[in-house]
Amino acid sequence: MNFYVLKRPGVDEFLESISKKFEIVVFTAGLKEYASLVLDKIDPNGVITHRLYRDSCKEMDGRFVKDLSQISGYYRIIIRYPIS
Repeated sequence: MNFYVLKRPGVDEFLESISKKFEIVVFTAGLKEYASLVLDKIDPNGVITHRLYRDSCKEMDGRFVKDLSQISGYYRIIIRYPIS
């Protein structure tokens, strides 16, 4: 599979910085076969501690909805994008 990943300037420093204080979880409706390859490029140092993919979503009315109950433990900060 060929694809390109362009990282925003400063993303490596940002992930490294927040990983010192927070557990980083990425939840995507993307298929694991594709999304895991993208995340490997975004996070070569492994600071993203958990990855959840489409198989952790619920399908409702033909759309995949992220089920936040899949994120175990206590969480306070969620960065959510309406369409992702």
